[in-house]
Amino acid sequence: MSGQNIIQNTLSVPSPKGASGNYQYHSRSDHHSKVACWAIVFDLLNSCPTLLSRVKSGKVFIGINHKINDYMNGKDKNLDLVICIPGSPKQYRDSFQSMVSKYNIKLNANETATLGLFPILYRREVGTVLVALEAKACMTAHQKSWPRLYDELNSSHNIVHGANDDSIAAGYVFVNSASSHASTVSPFNVNLHNQPSATIGTIEAIRKLRRRSGTGQPGYDAIGISVLELANDGSPVRIVPPPLGLPSSDPLSYDQMVQRISSAYSARFRNI
Repeated sequence: MSGQNIIQNTLSVPSPKGASGNYQYHSRSDHHSKVACWAIVFDLLNSCPTLLSRVKSGKVFIGINHKINDYMNGKDKNLDLVICIPGSPKQYRDSFQSMVSKYNIKLNANETATLGLFPILYRREVGTVLVALEAKACMTAHQKSWPRLYDELNSSHNIVHGANDDSIAAGYVFVNSASSHASTVSPFNVNLHNQPSATIGTIEAIRKLRRRSGTGQPGYDAIGISVLELANDGSPVRIVPPPLGLPSSDPLSYDQMVQRISSAYSARFRNI
């Protein structure tokens, strides 16, 4: 799978983050989330024939920053990226392919060639959400972030399934293993991390999130974690391999997350 390589190469290059300037990561920007969701869809198109065929036949599309409403509890949430059945004839000019330039996504020659083989995946007004992708990052102040990170992720799958129990709720988390991280909130400050315990503790906090094996149950349909080294000082970002990073056999590894989304999509939506 190419997703983690795409994330690593893209976040290695500082890019504009609003009026704050150029950063590799900014806590008040959603750039890293959009890049992560794009990378996941790239791997899904490459590994899920059912999804690819529906894109070719013009039956499914993507939605960006889609506001979803939990009918059961009346709560709203904006989702980074969704795969959907459209809700109206309105079609935007942008597409999955055009997001490469929009979000400064860095692809190598093989990834560029693979992208060229995919049918155009257009953006449309969202009708029914098939796959809801939520990406979060724990970059610094790890232990202080655990309650917020857990609560935000836990509420996400509840809202997605409160709107439509058949929707595939997928959560993806970056965990930073760097020993220091340049702050974007307090310029010129560098936050120091107690590693590897900060990374290990964050992973264990995410493991406590509820997961489900099918519809009619609460929990995520798929969760993935990538451990990366991101000092935010211009040095290259690195996806950290095992033992600190998760092996591909781990249920919460990136590869397992993509495979679970792919399998669930083929099982639930094969007749769409």
